[in-house]
Amino acid sequence: MMEPREIKTLLLLEAVEKDEYQSQRELAKKIRMSLGLVNTFIKQLTIRGIFETVNISGNKVRYRLTPKGIAEKASLTKQYLSHSIQYYNGIKQIVSGVLVALKKDKREKIVFYGTGELCEITCIALSDHNIHNVKIIDDNKAGLTICGYEIYQNSVMEHLDFDAIVIMDINDTSISRRNLIDRGIPSEKIYQIFSPNAFNEFSN
Repeated sequence: MMEPREIKTLLLLEAVEKDEYQSQRELAKKIRMSLGLVNTFIKQLTIRGIFETVNISGNKVRYRLTPKGIAEKASLTKQYLSHSIQYYNGIKQIVSGVLVALKKDKREKIVFYGTGELCEITCIALSDHNIHNVKIIDDNKAGLTICGYEIYQNSVMEHLDFDAIVIMDINDTSISRRNLIDRGIPSEKIYQIFSPNAFNEFSN
């Protein structure tokens, strides 16, 4: 697993490689890090010989990857790709377990509550389990599609005939579960991919 520091380093190296003339403030905004943290990273990477700085004029500085920096970026990119593949395969295995449980419980008409990465992975896995009768609900993405499935507004649930609704939150599902129960959805019809805190344990 990659450390958060390694991922931040990779983001910074990629940003500098694309545009060597960005200021620290511009870099911080682009990679969503604080200005102080970017400044600290650049100082440390410069000491390590990953970056070199070239004064252009006045206070303007150009940041450039050294040959060592290019090799470091290649190494971190390889680690990141390996981490991403392991992450995807791990989630897909958990998703498959939930889909098997739905089939075992004879839940044939299914609603996915929410969209995002987890929903996309689940949709890709559906064909492996011969599940096709699926509706996706998400007010923020209504009218769009995921893997060929149209996304509907939450209000559509009142008119749908379904056996199960699967919460597509990757973190805390308690709010979504409460919203569904408040809408009158029986708790035995509500499924979730991750149990509380399971994602944190999985990703560490």
